[in-house]
Amino acid sequence: MNQINPVALFRLSVLGPLISPEQLQRGELQTIIRQLAQREYAIPDSDRRMLGEKTIQSWYYAWRKGGIDALVPKVRVDRGSSKMSATVQEAILAAKRENPRRSINQIARGAGGRWSGAPTEPVALQRAPPAAAKWPVPDERIVQPARGET
Repeated sequence: MNQINPVALFRLSVLGPLISPEQLQRGELQTIIRQLAQREYAIPDSDRRMLGEKTIQSWYYAWRKGGIDALVPKVRVDRGSSKMSATVQEAILAAKRENPRRSINQIARGAGGRWSGAPTEPVALQRAPPAAAKWPVPDERIVQPARGET
């Protein structure tokens, strides 16, 4: 017998009230999903306790389309990659090492628009010890690669 993925098994257990009846009455699907979203769960490998209605609904349609195998979590294609070029990342980290109290918005403003890949939204950066490095000034304009390019 094949081993069932524990996350898929958890998702199936959440869907139990939706998949038990032979046929759901009109409007019953959304009512049950809403009720399921109001419950607390012991979600495997997570500190979260609640599930969103859209999450439960997507699991339900995935199960209808592909059975329990469709409930196995997919590995993200972009896992471990960044949309910022390595040069921009290094410049941001160098600026952060120079002054760990500097915010990402200050770093982006300090670049003076020279980096098209500089972040425009607040981003959490890990604090690093101060370094003797000066403010990084790129020699050339750094252009962020288009989606799908690396």
